[in-house]
Amino acid sequence: MWWIDQEVSFWDSLGWEILDFYDDETTAPWRIVHSSGKHISEKGLRSRDIIGAAMIAGGTAILIPGPIDGLAMAAGVAVFKHPLGAVAGIVAYNALGLALLAGGTALIAS
Repeated sequence: MWWIDQEVSFWDSLGWEILDFYDDETTAPWRIVHSSGKHISEKGLRSRDIIGAAMIAGGTAILIPGPIDGLAMAAGVAVFKHPLGAVAGIVAYNALGLALLAGGTALIAS
């Protein structure tokens, strides 16, 4: 069908290979690794790929709850001088994490 051919050509241009989920072949995971390695060897590993991966890792780390979230809430209370400032602080901190994820993804995709 033509839409399958379109999808296959799109993913192939990005260096990925579409595998059939019902394929019982044991080397299927190796094809994905080979396709990724082929993409890097053809297009090279750019500095924006490394920076984008670091941004994605940082954004993911921000979105995982931890002690820094408490600091963000305390900063929100200090800035807004109201207990609801804690909500604003945590929302701003998580928005930063989402922005890092989006920026890193955009860098890698460009």
